[in-house]
Amino acid sequence: MFYFTLGNLPPRTRSKLNCIYLVSILKQKVLSKYGMHEVMRPFLADVRELVSDVRSKIHGQTCLTVSRNKVIHST
Repeated sequence: MFYFTLGNLPPRTRSKLNCIYLVSILKQKVLSKYGMHEVMRPFLADVRELVSDVRSKIHGQTCLTVSRNKVIHST
């Protein structure tokens, strides 16, 4: 499972469940086959699109990925 939260929220708010959003749920064999980069590609493309839209006031950056999945740590 992959989640994200907005980094520009205060730390107290950031850690609340209603501010943590699900990105993806997938089986370990899918992650092993395609890799984390490929699995996260659609989400990261959406973030880049939001950031590059001149009409939006969204500033985004991925800065930390945390996982307890064995596949993530073995690559």
